[in-house]
Amino acid sequence: MSAPRPTAPSSSESGDSSAWAMLEASPDALVVADADGVIERVNVQTERLFGFSRSELIGQPVEMLLPERLAHAHQEHRTRFRASPEVRGMGSGLLLFARLADGSEIPVEVSLSPLEIEGALRVMAAVRDVSDRVEAERLRRAADARFRSAFDDGPVPMMITEISPSADRIILDANEAMSQLLGVPKKELIGRAITEFIHPDDLLQDAQLAAAQKRGDATSFQHRVRYLRADGSTVWAHLTVSLLSREGERITTIGHSVDITESVEAERQKSLRQAVQGAVSVVRSAVLSETALPRLLEIVCQQAKTLAKADLAWLARPDAAGAQLRHTAFDSQATKAQLPNRINIDQPLEAALAGSPWISEQLPSEPLVAPALHRALADVAHTIVAVPIEGEAGVEALLLIARSSGSSPFDNEDLEALHTYALGASTTLRLDEARRVQQRLDLLEDRERIGRDMHDMVIGRLFATGMGLQSAINRIDDPSMRDRLELAVEDIDDAIRDIRTTVYGLRSQLAWGDGVRGEILAIAADQQAALGFEPRVRFEGPIDELPSIVVEHLLASLREILSNTSKHAGASNVEIIAAATDDDVLLRVSDDGLGFDVQEVMGPDAGLSGHGLQNIRHRAHGLGGRLEITSRSDAGTTIEWTATVHGSVEGGTTDNVTSVPD
Repeated sequence: MSAPRPTAPSSSESGDSSAWAMLEASPDALVVADADGVIERVNVQTERLFGFSRSELIGQPVEMLLPERLAHAHQEHRTRFRASPEVRGMGSGLLLFARLADGSEIPVEVSLSPLEIEGALRVMAAVRDVSDRVEAERLRRAADARFRSAFDDGPVPMMITEISPSADRIILDANEAMSQLLGVPKKELIGRAITEFIHPDDLLQDAQLAAAQKRGDATSFQHRVRYLRADGSTVWAHLTVSLLSREGERITTIGHSVDITESVEAERQKSLRQAVQGAVSVVRSAVLSETALPRLLEIVCQQAKTLAKADLAWLARPDAAGAQLRHTAFDSQATKAQLPNRINIDQPLEAALAGSPWISEQLPSEPLVAPALHRALADVAHTIVAVPIEGEAGVEALLLIARSSGSSPFDNEDLEALHTYALGASTTLRLDEARRVQQRLDLLEDRERIGRDMHDMVIGRLFATGMGLQSAINRIDDPSMRDRLELAVEDIDDAIRDIRTTVYGLRSQLAWGDGVRGEILAIAADQQAALGFEPRVRFEGPIDELPSIVVEHLLASLREILSNTSKHAGASNVEIIAAATDDDVLLRVSDDGLGFDVQEVMGPDAGLSGHGLQNIRHRAHGLGGRLEITSRSDAGTTIEWTATVHGSVEGGTTDNVTSVPD
């Protein structure tokens, strides 16, 4: 609707035209009425605002500018104002609705000023169109209502915070979703710092981002954060903090937290699986590379240490009696130096040996939990995990992993990962054992073939050559030539004996239960579990042709020596040499272990401590032989047991037992 053209003032207004000209320039609509509410004057802005011409307004009651529903009430307001006239400013004026010429309504703000003209009361009303402001206020209230509804009832956890001078974010408000996420009632969140609920490991990053926002470097920031719930559990969230307002030092923000615990857990599980698979793959690669067993077991320990972010890792095997664990492989020589050679088996290590992984969360402060471990490792380990290494017949060893003091304790996730790794390593080690057995079988088969060929072809040809030379000797008159031929025949005979000794050795290894060589190999193999490795065995001479009485005592002595070695030596290498001649037999067992004081063990005051070695000595003496022991701490122990092939129980030669000081 277009505003009417303003009309000129009447002749009655011409006397004070200068004053009225200033009122005409007012941005507000001005209406002057007498005490009865009859319009006497209006300015041009009134005509523009209401759509009435000046002539249509003058002489009319002011109620014509009001909606009919408000006219009666306005008359009452006018009567009260006339009784007590006073200025009412625009800021404190009445907010009314005005009726326009076309019948529509608009919100207006009205201020009143009483005037006295020629002794009579006049009222000047200033009318301002506030449609835009009212609409903006309506929209703001609607937006506030929508925001409050979305904030209070929304599914996304949200909180409104104020950044304090120390850059802490104080919670001003929080919705129900945030309360449920933290497990804390909404009313208990208000006024607390959000840092109270953030995991200590995430505080630094959060503080740095909040400080940057406080400085004005960014209006918002986001990062992954762990919240600490009231029940002690942890929940991962993607936190976005946006600026709401900045009034001087007062900075208000709103934070949205999206629970990402499931996705983080899925990522962690995937990463853990990859780490476990990677560790097992390293062990598998070592097996495929035909790595020597001691080095292979060292790799198993090293990968467990890396996987668990630990400080120590080692393998331990139960002894034959099942009373102690003997440490047999380590992630490094430094770890080996820190650990005792043996520890007693008690709970819960018994459970671990039965196949149940075990974790000690507070080893030093709980001596009743695995006391043997506590006593042995309290100085070097804070928490420890024990997982079983399984073989064909069950648990063969324990993989032990420890973290030192100051490290975070192991948790069930670490235990799960290490147990999975141990299962994979166990399978790989069984494959390695199967490969070694197959290689041994292939070697024995090859040796049988070689022995057969040597016996059937080489010995036959040498024997025929010797017979030919012997028949030629009788037809030679030159003494020197005859001597040379006889010496050649003797050399051929010696070569035949050596070949037969080798053939016997090759054939006897086809089955450990056949022949003396096979029985010695079987004893060495039986000690593999206790020692942690299989001793090296070497034969010389016709071992399988020894008399049964000599074989009986030789094998018994070997068992006793190896048993003592596995229990006390802590060795990483053992070599067995069995050598026979036509007259005597030698059994030499050497190790690189700890060594011992031979005089203390074998002397007259030894008591029962050297009972096993005394038996070995009696067996040697009974067969006309001797026992010689050399031991030193930095070079291990060598035991030589000898007997005559046709020995008796009438005694042997003097023993030689030596302890070499450090």
